[in-house]
Amino acid sequence: MISIIGGGPAGLLCAKEIAFNGGNVIVFEEHERIGYPSQCSGLVSKKGLDDLGVDYKEAVLNECSGARVFSPSGKMIELKRNQYQAAVLDRPKFDQLIAEEATAEGAQIITGERVTRKTGDILVGADGANSLIARSVGNKKEFIKAFQITGKLERDEDFVELHFGKWAPGFFAWVIPEGNNKCRIGIGVENGDPVTALRKFMKEKGINVKAEKQTGGLIPLYNNQPTTFPEKNTILIGDAADQVKATTGGGIAIGGFCARIAGEVIGKGLDLREYDELWKREFKKELSLHRKVHDSMAKIPENELDELFDLAISEGIPKLIEDYGDMDKVSTLAKHLLGKPRLLSKLAKYITLIPL
Repeated sequence: MISIIGGGPAGLLCAKEIAFNGGNVIVFEEHERIGYPSQCSGLVSKKGLDDLGVDYKEAVLNECSGARVFSPSGKMIELKRNQYQAAVLDRPKFDQLIAEEATAEGAQIITGERVTRKTGDILVGADGANSLIARSVGNKKEFIKAFQITGKLERDEDFVELHFGKWAPGFFAWVIPEGNNKCRIGIGVENGDPVTALRKFMKEKGINVKAEKQTGGLIPLYNNQPTTFPEKNTILIGDAADQVKATTGGGIAIGGFCARIAGEVIGKGLDLREYDELWKREFKKELSLHRKVHDSMAKIPENELDELFDLAISEGIPKLIEDYGDMDKVSTLAKHLLGKPRLLSKLAKYITLIPL
């Protein structure tokens, strides 16, 4: 018997893959309903969603084709493509669709049950950022603290907004249009209280929204820790394994794909160490680069970040991002930035502070 602790996208995708490959699997979800509570901005790249092998279209609330990125002083870089790049998801619905597909393959899902001890022959930790399973095998984590509200706010529904400034130390604030003149307004901070930080951001930007929904949570930062523990017949997936892009906090696409790898390895009865090797071959380089970019950006003072915006515009960086940017794979864009020596020279003193 394979036991998966956590009924979020990663746990459910892993269960679906295990069952498809003939394994006997149970998912234990501590909450009474799959998808609740939702602790996610719900913005996921279209390509990442397509790679998950899920019929997710019923869960799409809005499709965004561009982003507007704001410096601390309000300077804006607009990025846009002709086709939509990211979907804004109804997260509970999305999770429930995966659950339906997993049970259709033969997986069993038990809700309202919190498991804190080993059960079954193989244990899969899919219990999120603050994973008990990860702690039980000695993993130490670093977090971004996040808070988000949803309410009535008119915005261009084609564009996501990202705001850098003093109210979001180490990260950024966001405005994500979900359609029907509603937006998700949120913020992430490395230190301090995200609720207070969001209030300050909204006040400064003149955003007056009555919260219809609110949610808070932790975003784990990737730090290249082990995810496979053969001696304990235990593996970690998704947020529990820090399979999250440190630049954006997004983990559904990469974490879900890694969960599918885990499910195939387990379902086919392969050595658990194959999981660690396979997913790292696919994503370790990208997640490490996302972390390095995050650490670099977090060290740049506000005035210099404004200067970088000006330099990026003069160097044609927005066009490069439009041509080569990928929400999940930052390395493609990074290769083209090597041809911008003025920008690299400006960033050099921060990049050298990043541990390899």
